[in-house]
Amino acid sequence: ERKFKLKLEGEEGQAILDPSYRQGLECAVTGIVQPLVLKGILADKKQLHHSLTRGIATLREKPLNREREIFSSNALLDMNEALTMADLTFPDNGFGRGAAFDSVVRKLVAITLHPNVIYDPEETERRITTAQEEVQASVTKIQRGQVLFREGDLITPSQEAILSQFQKERRPGTLL
Repeated sequence: ERKFKLKLEGEEGQAILDPSYRQGLECAVTGIVQPLVLKGILADKKQLHHSLTRGIATLREKPLNREREIFSSNALLDMNEALTMADLTFPDNGFGRGAAFDSVVRKLVAITLHPNVIYDPEETERRITTAQEEVQASVTKIQRGQVLFREGDLITPSQEAILSQFQKERRPGTLL
């Protein structure tokens, strides 16, 4: 109770004091919390959306301070999603050890779940800027009437890229 600052009364207090329940409580809580923590929990995903519209966001995992990049906000959970997923993961009929046990598990899950990923906007912006600076425009000049390939030719990747670009720029009423 003191360690987790829980208010447990009656049967809940008895359940947590019962040594035979401790391992079961630990297994039940870990089974619900661990997959959510491994996916990653961010306090609020709203701050990511601007970076993700530009393609990428850099995150740091606590307490490891390990870095990871994501390309979609679906790659992790915010706190509300984590709590909802924990609730959905809870067995419909409980864990079979009684209502007090299930109530303690729910309370422990709620206090155990917390953000373990931090969005790093400065590093994200630095990497986006660096990547943009490293991109070099590729210009290929083609003369009017120049033959790019003939029927039966094996088309190279560069020829395929040129054809693809022509098709994107095609004007109605032209052959390509």
